[in-house]
Amino acid sequence: MQILKGTIADNKLVNVMSLSFNSKNYSCGHPALSADGQRLYFTSNMDGGYGSSDIYVVELSASGDVVGKPVNLGPTINTRGREMFPFVDKDELYFSSDGHYGLGGLDIFASKILPNSEYSLPLNMGKPINSNMDDFSFIREMASNSGYIASNRYGGMGDDDIYHFEGAKPVNCLEYSGNVYNKLTKQPLERVSVAIYDEDDTLIQNSKTDVNGYYNFILPCNQTSKIVFAKDKYSKKTITIATQENPEEPSLNNKVYLTPFESLIVKEDNVEKINVEPIYFDYDKYDITTRAEIELQKVLFVLKEFPKTKIKIESHTDSRGKDAYNLELSDNRAKSTRRYLVSKGVDIDRIESANGFGELKLKNKCSNGVKCSEQEHLVNRRSDFIIVAK
Repeated sequence: MQILKGTIADNKLVNVMSLSFNSKNYSCGHPALSADGQRLYFTSNMDGGYGSSDIYVVELSASGDVVGKPVNLGPTINTRGREMFPFVDKDELYFSSDGHYGLGGLDIFASKILPNSEYSLPLNMGKPINSNMDDFSFIREMASNSGYIASNRYGGMGDDDIYHFEGAKPVNCLEYSGNVYNKLTKQPLERVSVAIYDEDDTLIQNSKTDVNGYYNFILPCNQTSKIVFAKDKYSKKTITIATQENPEEPSLNNKVYLTPFESLIVKEDNVEKINVEPIYFDYDKYDITTRAEIELQKVLFVLKEFPKTKIKIESHTDSRGKDAYNLELSDNRAKSTRRYLVSKGVDIDRIESANGFGELKLKNKCSNGVKCSEQEHLVNRRSDFIIVAK
């Protein structure tokens, strides 16, 4: 297939010619002009695309001649599947796809055309525009929100039928954008996954931040959406946004901070530990103190934000008291700490072991018979959280 250009003169099509980017090696079709006539969007399966068919755009001169080479709209729009039937209305791009998350077959999606040749994440237009069959060839008149689609859904007159819709309610309610930063360095983070889920935890959209940590998406009307920001070796951030029935003012310049895993650990003698102040216990006791709970919140944060992390707990006593008794006391402290973490929702399988070492691993000179202050003995009454998997 090729895209042809002609001139209408005296109600006749004359001067018909093939556009310069056509080729016998691939097909081009589904042409759609921007409102100002300066850009032509079309579908093609030319080499270098992302899937079976992609959407491209090419610049046009004032006379309608092609200027330069077609440009692929990129992975925000195009997928491994089929992207087809573009339609442009002002700054909105509508198209059909079976590669983005949909209801079935080809679904119709909407994306905002942004500055610098970028596009917002495509939004599925939902029912009744889309069905569990193929829906395509969307055309809309913005003023009335009325238009046409083609579909092979059940109940039609034949294979592909044309349907008319009137006064469709808006589906795009809130433009939400901002940047993601490293919480430690305050530098932008690129390639952060931005996943959007609906009330049923069904994935609706998924994209990644650019080199400036920038993200931008359009949220549907009358829906509560969960947005999850995630990057390998960083903590996750989840926010929930509820939209109303009518469009709202854009929410821009929102900042998200992710904590790098490396900032939460410390290495001692080639052993990685969660970087917390020692979990201290009162003398001759193994109850979790208020002070200990504060530090254990850091352990809980690491285990929650990094679900692949596994630890082992090592508890220690000072040298006062009999060696055998101290060994038992420290073991009780380790297991008390494990019980606390499990009570807060940590899967017990993520704690490889919880053992006491009594006074075998003192951190200072305060061994049996050595006179030390209470503060010096306190240093030895501790629990460490050693990372065994991450």
